[in-house]
Amino acid sequence: MKKLILSSLCVLLSSIAFAWGPRGHATTAALADLNLKPSTKAQVEAYLGRSIPFYSAWMDEFRDEPEYKFSSSCHTFPAGADYTYEPVEGKMDALKLLDQAVAIVKDRKNQTDSAVVVNLKFIIHIVGDIHCPVHVKYTTINTAFKVIPYKGETEQIKYHTVWDAQIIDRKSNYISPAEMAADFNRLSKKEIKEIQSGSPVDWANENAAESIVIYEMAQPGETLYKPFYNPAWPIVQKQIIRGGYRLAKVLNDCFSK
Repeated sequence: MKKLILSSLCVLLSSIAFAWGPRGHATTAALADLNLKPSTKAQVEAYLGRSIPFYSAWMDEFRDEPEYKFSSSCHTFPAGADYTYEPVEGKMDALKLLDQAVAIVKDRKNQTDSAVVVNLKFIIHIVGDIHCPVHVKYTTINTAFKVIPYKGETEQIKYHTVWDAQIIDRKSNYISPAEMAADFNRLSKKEIKEIQSGSPVDWANENAAESIVIYEMAQPGETLYKPFYNPAWPIVQKQIIRGGYRLAKVLNDCFSK
């Protein structure tokens, strides 16, 4: 029983430590899954053996395995003083790995199946990550502070963790990722086309420019409550919706030929 409890605790802690957390990534992938072309969906599932939501958090779960240690820095991207992507020479980040993964999947006829599978998993996760507000690593402001996540609680946690998982988990714990994705999937073809325009760097820059506001929404040591969560939740929804439609576009483009 103790081993079971410890195992469950480890899963919980790992789930809230990185990225969107399982619920956010699963919702992003489920929305993308609803917008894949039938031919894309068939090919992706032939490689993965399952639908894409199943592997939406894989990159977090395997980031500490020796062969994937290199990907630990590839969940975020740096943004400079003008709030645009500012890559660091010699250092991997989310956008660099995404670019590599897309190239490998597009070149799948010359790649091993295992290489295609791993890079599909990278794509499924990273497109979600570059839309998470706290996955912008601003070089000019302090983002590494802690807060008390909710009124009545006493333990401080990283503000990063609040945006990774606390907001979506607290505001949507009554609905599954699949149900949430179906509810989000209401945009017109014109609206979807507008969201899907541009490149991953454009999407990252958009996130960086808009998400700077979250560091005005809370201060170090502050106790968060409804006045924080109510305006934060629409930001999370918007970013997951963007990420879902854009993940569909990336995968559809990869398998267009």
